[in-house]
Amino acid sequence: MHKEPKPAVYLAATLASEAGTGTSSYRDAVAAETLVRLGKRAARIAVQRCNGIERYDATARRVLASWTDADEERADKAVARIEAEAAKVLQPYGATDIKAHGDPRGFVLTFRLASSRSNSFGGGVWGV
Repeated sequence: MHKEPKPAVYLAATLASEAGTGTSSYRDAVAAETLVRLGKRAARIAVQRCNGIERYDATARRVLASWTDADEERADKAVARIEAEAAKVLQPYGATDIKAHGDPRGFVLTFRLASSRSNSFGGGVWGV
């Protein structure tokens, strides 16, 4: 029986095999776990941007989903922190084009590895 590896395991193996990184296997595994965690955080923000945040509306006397300007500002800051942390993690691997996208239907956190390897149909983009 063939079982697909978890995304963090697959990413860790890919990072470990990137040419010229000079990193340890443990560091590669930690980097992969961190990137998957950041990807999940970015995905959660993307879902909230699409669906809103549930809050009690006193006028309607029920819980309604809404998205305010303050929510957008907070989400923008969080996405910037996610991208900065991912860039810091990926710096030893020579990764570029690190972006957290707003569409939750696919990979939300993407980057380009120096080797141009990809796990998507996005033209050399790796996604988590």
